[in-house]
Amino acid sequence: MDAVPCAHQSARILIVDDKPVNVALLQAVLGNAGYTDVTGLTDPEEALPLHQQAPFDLFLLDIRMPVIDGHEVLRRLRASEADDDLTPVLVLTAQTDQETRFEALRNGANDFLTKPFDHHEVLLRIHNMLEMRWLAKERKRQNRLLAERVEVQDHHIRAIADNAPDAILVTDSNGCVAEQNEAGERLFNGSLSGQPLSALVADPLPERGTLETTAQRLDGSHFPFELSIAPLQPGSPERIVIGRDISARLQAQEELNWLAGHDSATGLANRYALRSAITRAINAQGEATVFAVLISGHRRHSDLFGASSAEALQRMVGETITALMPSEAACGLWGEALFIALHPGELEPEAREHLGRAIQGEIARSWLVEQRELDLDCRVGSACAPEAGDHPDTLVRRATMAAAAARDYRHFEPALEQHQSEWHHMERELRHALERNQLELYYQPKIDLASGALHGAEALMRWHHPEMGLVSPVRFIPIAEETGLIDRFGSWAIEQAARDSHDWAGLNIAVNVSAHQLLRPGLIEAVHRAGQLGLPVERLELEVTESAVMDDTEAALRALHGLSSQGIRLAIDDFGTGYSSLAYLSQMPLSVLKIDQSFVRQLGESRQAGAIVDMIIGLARTLDLSTVAEGIETAEQQQYLIQAGCTLGQGYLWAKPLTRAAFNDFRSGFTGATADAFGTGSSH
Repeated sequence: MDAVPCAHQSARILIVDDKPVNVALLQAVLGNAGYTDVTGLTDPEEALPLHQQAPFDLFLLDIRMPVIDGHEVLRRLRASEADDDLTPVLVLTAQTDQETRFEALRNGANDFLTKPFDHHEVLLRIHNMLEMRWLAKERKRQNRLLAERVEVQDHHIRAIADNAPDAILVTDSNGCVAEQNEAGERLFNGSLSGQPLSALVADPLPERGTLETTAQRLDGSHFPFELSIAPLQPGSPERIVIGRDISARLQAQEELNWLAGHDSATGLANRYALRSAITRAINAQGEATVFAVLISGHRRHSDLFGASSAEALQRMVGETITALMPSEAACGLWGEALFIALHPGELEPEAREHLGRAIQGEIARSWLVEQRELDLDCRVGSACAPEAGDHPDTLVRRATMAAAAARDYRHFEPALEQHQSEWHHMERELRHALERNQLELYYQPKIDLASGALHGAEALMRWHHPEMGLVSPVRFIPIAEETGLIDRFGSWAIEQAARDSHDWAGLNIAVNVSAHQLLRPGLIEAVHRAGQLGLPVERLELEVTESAVMDDTEAALRALHGLSSQGIRLAIDDFGTGYSSLAYLSQMPLSVLKIDQSFVRQLGESRQAGAIVDMIIGLARTLDLSTVAEGIETAEQQQYLIQAGCTLGQGYLWAKPLTRAAFNDFRSGFTGATADAFGTGSSH
């Protein structure tokens, strides 16, 4: 092999021989073969210093030389080199004895060439040694690269481990901690090196799996510890443990469990907790009593002073109810204004009523909340399991139904549910009454008491239902008010009165207005439409009960003044039965006071009734208001009112409420006589 591989052409080769001819010969052979960096020396003392300046890839070394021989050169060369970076040495010698060869090998020679040598053999051996040198260097380079890569990988893994939020522990074959990351040191307050893992956790550890246990820090403190453990390698006794302190999670879980059963704002038990308590009580004892406590008045407090103050009031109410109940009872907030108290086990009717009335009495009073006084109203209802049901929602619904029907306290009776069912049925039907043309206006005449002339009429709403017949306003008007239908019904009544009275020139028409409708802009719109339909505002009179006005006096006053500014006459209906303030009465832009029929019917029989009627008429006269007496049934009542100075009257003495057609007949034939003359006053 004479051609030199490209990879070896630049190899640095040093020839050391004391005979110049041998050096020249080898240089010529190597040069002809293509080696480009061949150095020859005849002085072996120069070899090592030259090699240290620029290392050679191969030594061709003669053994027999003066001053120092090849053996000494070898010894010095090997002494200066690292064990993993030995320069290959090809020994050139004319001696073939074993002692010389063994000595050269002991000193670090790699191969031999016997003089005289064949140049082909020289080139082959040089090539092989350089190939081995190149392979050794490449292996060393690869090992170095691999070591660097492993070091980088180890650094990455360590960085990942140290930046992991969880503690990572590695145990040796004896179960002691051999390694841990920074999170592990922080969690356990120091290095765990050499610590038995079994001494750090309370429970026995599986070979593989996860568990929650208690761990101990180096300072002796304990904490809840969730860990996963697995062999470091399959079949290995070493283990890797990854774990974390779960104190915060357990605390959060406790808070969530608490919130699941409590109202967050007040701390009282919520629906979920109350349902569970009722179910447990029934399952354990078979009997239980549920008290529903309905409060009113708190909403005004919330609107005025904010939610936090209202929540403080709720807490105080809940604490008061709880204090009245036995220790095994439960109390909580079912809704904004509904508290539920549970008495587990049997409770006699007398004790049940006593407890219900005690709760009502303690709640329905003045409360001082954040230096502010507030009056609460309260109604209490009760329902017992199993008589009223064994499901929590059923018991609460029936107890609440009893509370809603109570003045102070009431126990549930099946008749209440029947009444509620009828109410809901009537509500569903009432929602379609207008579109099905089931509503009608009846008109009760108003008579000028002084002259006996027909002054006008009051429009009264009636509901003709195909199954229930003629439904009294006493039954359906409260439903309409509660559902908000009264706004539509009220607007319809004003417009229908305008249509009905189109040809009743000169007669005033009074229409009742609810408190809800009074505060809605739709009322003015209905009045304007009535004018377009032929009922001008000077003939229209709107009647509002004094209790409706006093529900929200300031808002009502603004609404009344707005109506009055449109030229509409305003009347206070049922005056004397509510809780009106004379101070507010003087501020209202009224035209009429209506005397309630409960006073009129007692005229001549009750001195107190007469005094009240006289007082109302006198007050109206002072305020320059007209008066209308309702419910006049006898000539004696009529005469009393005329003498007292009452302006107008209405009642069965003249006519009951009439359909439009019947009122037309009444109007046509009216001469100022009493109703008996027309046969219209006998039926009530």
